[in-house]
Amino acid sequence: CNFDIFKNFYDIQKNNIGLILYNQSGFYFTNESRDDPRLLKFTDSSNVINLTQIRDVTDYLEYFDKEKVRVLGSWIEPGINPLNFRYESIYSGKMKIEPNKISTFIHIDTQMRKGVESQGFTYISTLEFYLNDKNNYLYDYNRNAFNFVDNDHLSSFGEEKFSKILIENLNS
Repeated sequence: CNFDIFKNFYDIQKNNIGLILYNQSGFYFTNESRDDPRLLKFTDSSNVINLTQIRDVTDYLEYFDKEKVRVLGSWIEPGINPLNFRYESIYSGKMKIEPNKISTFIHIDTQMRKGVESQGFTYISTLEFYLNDKNNYLYDYNRNAFNFVDNDHLSSFGEEKFSKILIENLNS
């Protein structure tokens, strides 16, 4: 995403824009390397959060009308590529997100909420996507479908599932 291009678009179209939904991958808010997410080994979530990156986001968003902006928190990114699993292993219980990674994303969510709301923006957490249905977060056993297409991007099934929760949040 090119942030300057969106600013130019906004300047031209701001009267036609009713809502700006901002979301950024959670790994960008850590001090860990993004080069290979499989190598991330979170041991203490309080030490990996990059507060400067959170301030950079709120500084960028100051350009826009705060009433139009909603900041969507980062997903708990599984770091598990579904293409690496055979059918048999889906039901083996091995498809779990590391507990340290979960606590790190919860910490990111907490810090993002503080930073975003302290600047007057509306924040929508995505933690409930995970917390409401932990057993079906990576793989939806009811629909027999992966919710992620790779380490951190939603599949079309995941988009459909999680968009319903998002729409409820936007309407409330």
